[in-house]
Amino acid sequence: MEDVITQDSTVKQGNRAVYRDLREGGVVLHLDTAAYYRVNATGRLLWSLLEGRTVGEIVDEFRGRFDDPPADVEDDVLEFLGSLQERRLIEVS
Repeated sequence: MEDVITQDSTVKQGNRAVYRDLREGGVVLHLDTAAYYRVNATGRLLWSLLEGRTVGEIVDEFRGRFDDPPADVEDDVLEFLGSLQERRLIEVS
C-alpha cells in the first residue's frame, strides 16, 4: 500500500528512476519497467526539488520561484507527486 502524501511527507527521487532533460521539459524513466513519464518545464522544476524535502518545503520553494504563483499551487504539486508515486518514480516517507 502506498503512503498517502501530505504536507509533512518527505519525498525524494526514486532510486530506480532516471531523469533526462529535453528541450521543453524532461523524461523520467523507470529502470525496472522501462516505462517513461514525460514532464513539462514545470514538472522539470518540481523533479529537481525532490531531494528528501517535505512536501511543504517543496511547495514553498516552488512558489518562491514565481512572481505570481497560482493560488492552487499546493494542489498542483500534490497531484504531480501523486502521479509520480503511482508510477513508482518517487519514494515517500
